[in-house]
Amino acid sequence: MDQIKSAEEWQLAQETFNAYRERMSLSDPSIDPWVERMVTGYEAHGQHEEAWQLTQQTFNAYRERMSLSDPLIGPWAERMVTGYEAHGQREEAWQLTQQTLNAYRQEMYLSGPLIPLSDPLIGPWVERMIMDYEAHGQHEEAWQLTQQTFNAYRERMSLSDPLIGPWAERMILGYETRGQRAQAWRLIELFYDEYVEQQVPFKMLGGMEVLSRLLYALPTSRRPTGDAALLSMIPRQERLDLVASDKLSISCRSLLSRSLDDQGGVP
Repeated sequence: MDQIKSAEEWQLAQETFNAYRERMSLSDPSIDPWVERMVTGYEAHGQHEEAWQLTQQTFNAYRERMSLSDPLIGPWAERMVTGYEAHGQREEAWQLTQQTLNAYRQEMYLSGPLIPLSDPLIGPWVERMIMDYEAHGQHEEAWQLTQQTFNAYRERMSLSDPLIGPWAERMILGYETRGQRAQAWRLIELFYDEYVEQQVPFKMLGGMEVLSRLLYALPTSRRPTGDAALLSMIPRQERLDLVASDKLSISCRSLLSRSLDDQGGVP
């Protein structure tokens, strides 16, 4: 809902919320917009504890009626995790994150397979789980979940799909961190070949970082292709756009600039 912009609007919001509150539970969908407005209003007026208390009350009301996998409770679960973290209650945030992700995966489709990790519905919870694993020093658990998620995306889409880009980046970084450079390079090659085959602009989401890693890897690559041959596969205008961007490292920009100078007026 729109933010409350005046004292009169804030007073009306409170009166309306109280009228609804007398007749129904905080988990009733009819009152939800007014609960959100109240939380926003409290925050805008510096009443952060009141906002936090109402958030907790609303979440608990929903929790009494439904599973954490119900879409209606999702936004309030996210607010709870954020609130826990803001109040220094990191273990509570961690526990709720685990419970929510498990609920999504195990309870949504009781009569069928687990909801895939690539489902947009649980994407934010998967990312939060990975960050929490890392924060708790559970690096192998984070790596396993990263691999599972990437494979789930890979089963549903091609490597040129922008949605898979961030997960491929995590995979490449994970391989490199573990000294598995051959696997990292193989994934980079697959990515590059897919982009070339599908004629996807490298400046698309995912493509920029893949290109950067390719250019970094070129000096040590055992492929027979040299810098010029590889870079010539990227249209000149696209290379100009990349050089002008602020997303490339100095070394990558230097390689691109050199390829443009070598080609001279060739389109």
